[in-house]
Amino acid sequence: MRKGDNPAGAQALGPIPPQVLNLARCEREVAVVIYLEGGMTAKLLEARLPRKISNSALRAMLQRLCTKGILRRHKIDGSHSSTDRRIPYVYTPAITPELVRIRALQQVARDYFGGSLLRVAEEAAKASKVGAEAHQLEDGLNIAA
Repeated sequence: MRKGDNPAGAQALGPIPPQVLNLARCEREVAVVIYLEGGMTAKLLEARLPRKISNSALRAMLQRLCTKGILRRHKIDGSHSSTDRRIPYVYTPAITPELVRIRALQQVARDYFGGSLLRVAEEAAKASKVGAEAHQLEDGLNIAA
């Protein structure tokens, strides 16, 4: 699956984070399905993948993606009986749009404001005020014309 690929019928939950797009091909294919379609079990994921991956390879890959912070794993409550060997988990996206925004603001603060989020907020408020004043001036010029 390449950057622009979207499995048939998949409803995008949001943009695919760059951390996912920069993964190796197999890991990227697995993560993109979850980011596009939402949380699912390994068994359901296996059926949704564009090519066959062995069950053990898929589960190892899911564990690596969790360790890398790309996916989260949640136990399905009440679905495990004492005779089952496997504990069912749902794998969900770990990188949310909110987390991406927070990291972007932190990066801007580090790069341009000595790490201060307060200075970023102050500059954003100034820029917003200047932008509003410019918009009012522009509206005034349009009325006069």
